[in-house]
Amino acid sequence: MTTSTSNASNPAHELAELRARVRELEEQATASAHLGARYQLLLNHLNVGVFVSSIEGRMLECNDRTLQMSGAPNREALLAIDLASMYERPEDRARLLAKLEADGEVRGFESWTRSPDGRRQCSSMNAVLAPLGRGGAPLILGMLEDITDRKLAEEQIGEGEARFRMFAEQSLLGIAILQDDAIRYVNQAIADTNGYSLEEMSEWRVSDLSRVIHAEDYAFAAEQARRKQAGDPGALTHYEYRIITKSGQTRWVEQYSRTIEYGGRPADFVTLIDITTRKQAEGRLGQLSAGMERAAKLESLGVLAAGIAHDFNNLLGVLSGHLDLARSSADCGRAARSHLDLGEQAFARARALTGQLLAFAKGGTPLRKVGSVAATVRRCAELTLSGSNVGWVLEAPPDLWSAEFDATLLSQAFNNLLINAKQAMPKGGAVRVVARNVELASPPEPGLPPGKYVSLRFVDEGPGVPPDIAERIFEPFFTTRPEGSGVGLTAAYAIMKKHQGHLEVELGVEPGAAFQVLLPAAPETKPDVAPARRAPKQGQGMVLVMDDDDMVRRVTASMLAHLGYEPIPTSHGTEALQRTRRLLAEGKVLTAALLDLTVGPGEGGRDVVGPLRELSPTLPIVASSGYSDDPIMAEPCRFGFSASLRKPFLLADLAAVLSRSIESAKA
Repeated sequence: MTTSTSNASNPAHELAELRARVRELEEQATASAHLGARYQLLLNHLNVGVFVSSIEGRMLECNDRTLQMSGAPNREALLAIDLASMYERPEDRARLLAKLEADGEVRGFESWTRSPDGRRQCSSMNAVLAPLGRGGAPLILGMLEDITDRKLAEEQIGEGEARFRMFAEQSLLGIAILQDDAIRYVNQAIADTNGYSLEEMSEWRVSDLSRVIHAEDYAFAAEQARRKQAGDPGALTHYEYRIITKSGQTRWVEQYSRTIEYGGRPADFVTLIDITTRKQAEGRLGQLSAGMERAAKLESLGVLAAGIAHDFNNLLGVLSGHLDLARSSADCGRAARSHLDLGEQAFARARALTGQLLAFAKGGTPLRKVGSVAATVRRCAELTLSGSNVGWVLEAPPDLWSAEFDATLLSQAFNNLLINAKQAMPKGGAVRVVARNVELASPPEPGLPPGKYVSLRFVDEGPGVPPDIAERIFEPFFTTRPEGSGVGLTAAYAIMKKHQGHLEVELGVEPGAAFQVLLPAAPETKPDVAPARRAPKQGQGMVLVMDDDDMVRRVTASMLAHLGYEPIPTSHGTEALQRTRRLLAEGKVLTAALLDLTVGPGEGGRDVVGPLRELSPTLPIVASSGYSDDPIMAEPCRFGFSASLRKPFLLADLAAVLSRSIESAKA
């Protein structure tokens, strides 16, 4: 006890303890200073700003990064700044304080500020409201991150996206972005093309495009899209296909695609162009090209056909002349007459055959007269289908327009169409011919003028025309039947072209095939009525005959003699003019002249008509030819002739043309 009391009250001992305590406190202070220095060093080297500020808007403490972000020249200047004045939008400061007072903290609070030097900056703040002031007053303790570069990049991206959307929405091209079997974007142009609204397409998957893409094209288009999104280098970037619009129309589109990055992942950027109009134009161009090719083939065939038909017509003329003379002979018995009748029937068929050849002849104008199209169809159907297992129906309005046509050629065209229909129905059936009046503003064939047309549709009940041969059906010698010649439809097509008309096959007609004929309607004129058949009218006087074919010349002379005329036969133009001059010198007068247009070698009718007119101005001169393509045969008066007579001709034809020409000359 004595010792303890002595130590407690020992001043020296108390001084030693005090000194030890002072050293301990100095060590703690040194350690705290070192720790504070380390924390200060750490704060000043952080890449984010750390600060303490008052609610009133004064900076109290901050690290170097905060000073750097503020743009203030030094710490004292920053402490003197009213922080509220730095906000670009004052309402952002009010929103910050309201959030702190309500929740006690903010996280990721973004705002734009301007530094004293005018620099614009965006920061993201995390802060708490803490009782760090005197007497526990709340202060704002927070951290700031400079996000200016990121925000500017986002703004640029936003502006780029806005520009893209403006371009895409105003573009006439269809634009879509496909990714992960989803349609990420589609513009109004695509909606305008397919008829579906943007709202409808916003819910679609790529697989839903099957309702838009044509069934025959969908597998191809879907496979290309799949390969494109899979990064297949062999995928096509450009192709065409058909779509079906919401209203059921078929349209053509052309697609371009490329791979882009969308949302950080690959996507297919698709551009669509509506090429329906172009496809229609290409179709019309194809039809025009096919028509021109067909016309070229017909022209080549026509050169050959015209020569063959001319020579054959001369032979037929000889045959028909002798048959006619034999029938007209007084001593022709009944048995002989029956044989002559059969011969005349064979002649009629042979003349029809040459008519088919002449239908191909290049150029020329048909010998047209105004007539009833319905009556011509009716006669053709009665003759062609009579006795067969194929019936026919003609549907024609009573006011069907007349047309101006060559009766022989048009009948041949109708016969060919009816024969084609009959051959398509070997087990029987019916042909329906529908006639009507039409006024066309845009005719289907290039080159056809707008106006009034007589339309005829020949519809059968056969197997129809396959689409793959429709473009070739009018080509010369093209046929799908072993017994066919391949010239029937070609001849019909050529005849329609010669009449400034049109013939086409219609596809998609079930059952059977349908051919449409268009003939220009004639002005309001009554159709010519064929005169009743009478005995050939007799005449008298000398008739000059010029023909280089001896057999034709001889039979024509015999026919003229039978009709009561005195024939003056010649073989070429020089001889014809010499005989005429000699007769005139003798005081004799020709009653008429019959001139063959084509004489070789030597001068033909076209060369002789002028000089002959000078010798005898009022002489009736008749042009004769086996060529139907010669314009003189269609318009003889324009070339100095009085009339024309097509070979081969019958006795009645010769008598009628001479009688009319002589009577006209007298008038």
